[in-house]
Amino acid sequence: MPTVAARERSHVSLVNRRNRVNRANRVASAKSVPHVSSRPRASVVSATIASVSRILRKVESRLSSADRSKTATIAVSARAISDRTTALVATEATLTQMATQSAANKGEGLFHSGLHRLWRVLVVGMMMACTVACQSPEKEQSIFCDLPDEGWHSKAPLRFEPNYKDSAATYDIAVAVRHTWQYRYTQLPLLVDLITYNGQVSHYAVTLRLADEHGNWCGSGFGPLYQLSTTVATGVSPQQASKIVVWPRMEGVDYIECVNNVGIVVRPHIAG
Repeated sequence: MPTVAARERSHVSLVNRRNRVNRANRVASAKSVPHVSSRPRASVVSATIASVSRILRKVESRLSSADRSKTATIAVSARAISDRTTALVATEATLTQMATQSAANKGEGLFHSGLHRLWRVLVVGMMMACTVACQSPEKEQSIFCDLPDEGWHSKAPLRFEPNYKDSAATYDIAVAVRHTWQYRYTQLPLLVDLITYNGQVSHYAVTLRLADEHGNWCGSGFGPLYQLSTTVATGVSPQQASKIVVWPRMEGVDYIECVNNVGIVVRPHIAG
């Protein structure tokens, strides 16, 4: 029968073996945790930035000539995306190192769970930044009225009510006409009334030069129709031009023939 001292030595030996096994398991677990570099994430983010840049170029190509000056805003937004992405990648790299150290102590499952949440936050941030940057600026608004075949009567004004998207912004107002090659005059004088929301009227006399002294049409277009526009007023608030009325003012002519359409063009005002 073993003595008390022998039993104590046997118990100590068993405890030492258990401690060595536990240390070996912890070391093996730490070695099995893969090292995740931030470079693959950075390459994915770089590819995302390239895709966003292509989208921005497509948006720019679809803008009208009046809106191309707003592409500076798009470029600023693109740079903001790049700066934010760089900061997110750096943050991810730091947190990845912290997560690797934590995984060595708490296990691989917690490491992958934390990294997954981090990558999800990164993707959401990129989507929000892209949404802000890719918002298309307000485009110009064109409203046209068709004229009767017999011509535009001198006492038949045309009325328009623009649909302004931003009541706090200012706009440029232009008048446009579409005519055929059979128009008999070189000019078309008009009277444009801008009516405020409370009924006050501002009169603008404009003259569209449809042909030069050699008889060449000044408007753009192809086929039987030509279109020409001229600016009436700039920096106008929606309250100042709640309604717009266009009158013909060609003296001695009751019906103006060969003018198919008359309209207005409302563009967001660009300061400077």
